[in-house]
Amino acid sequence: MTDNKDTLIIDLDNTLTQADSSQDYSKKLVNKQVALAVNNAISLGYASKIFSARNMRSFKGDMAKIESVTRPIAEAWLYENNIEHDELILGKPWCGFDGWYLDDKNISIEEFIFKFSGPYWNQTVNIIIPFFNEENNIVKTHLAHQKLERLFNISNYIYVDNGSNDRTSDMLKIIDDEKIKIVTIKENIGYGNGIKAGLLESSSDLVFLNHGDLQFDPYSFIYANLESLTNIQKPLNIFPQRLNRPIYDNINSFVLRLILSSIYLRKIPDFNGQPKLIFKNSIKNIDLLPNNFCIDLGLYNLCKSNVLGLPVVQKWRESGESSWSNKLSKRIKIFIDYILYALKNMGK
Repeated sequence: MTDNKDTLIIDLDNTLTQADSSQDYSKKLVNKQVALAVNNAISLGYASKIFSARNMRSFKGDMAKIESVTRPIAEAWLYENNIEHDELILGKPWCGFDGWYLDDKNISIEEFIFKFSGPYWNQTVNIIIPFFNEENNIVKTHLAHQKLERLFNISNYIYVDNGSNDRTSDMLKIIDDEKIKIVTIKENIGYGNGIKAGLLESSSDLVFLNHGDLQFDPYSFIYANLESLTNIQKPLNIFPQRLNRPIYDNINSFVLRLILSSIYLRKIPDFNGQPKLIFKNSIKNIDLLPNNFCIDLGLYNLCKSNVLGLPVVQKWRESGESSWSNKLSKRIKIFIDYILYALKNMGK
């Protein structure tokens, strides 16, 4: 095993074992969810090391006693419970009853179980974000989406400079992350065209779509719905249902969905929310998708039979300016565009 291999450093007691202080170490029950997630992670190529503070308090840090007494019991338990691991390391400092282990690479047990045994554990994910004049949001947006690595196997961040005329291009280039792919579009012909450019660059199982305006926090959205996602029987496309929107926006969306529902002769839910998680194989003929905001409706139509709607909180924009929300003429045009698109594709 090479030193630079991605490795899980796993605690033993109350992580791999169930939390029960009354049980003798040799009779501890295994946390089956964690054990499954560990084995799944190993199947994806991770190495695993168990690093334990067991008996460090009881034996007052006496490593000779820990090696002679603690190791045989721990290794026998790991073997009996089929816990795959490359190494058992004893002697981790005990943090005390009210202490904590602080680490920037730390992952909670709930996150770990979802990431490595949830419905998407063996799927790769590309994050696709089109940026149009969002120079002040670039770094914050990337940091916000990096947190998703606690929950998904993110293989690439595909960031599209969608014809910006500010410093968006320069800001994208200063981020130091080898997973980033930058796609440059010289002239902005629409939000949908930026999404399409990112989709054409993607080679993952799933794509995670979001805006670059920081109105929808990606990690908080998934984490807040972790229980619902963990319990689904099969992995689904996710289309969020927006909360905390201005009343005028809610009325506008309701009327639009009512009209669209009458055109399609089926109920159309909120399809414009972000972020979306979509299986790439659900998206056929990328080039045929619209270049404007109607792409959200086009994507929903492609995924409609396999969609899970989950609530997402919409925040106020931190920086930048919407190209349409404060302009009545733009709102009316987008409204009409949706209706025309629906009429043209009513049989689809």
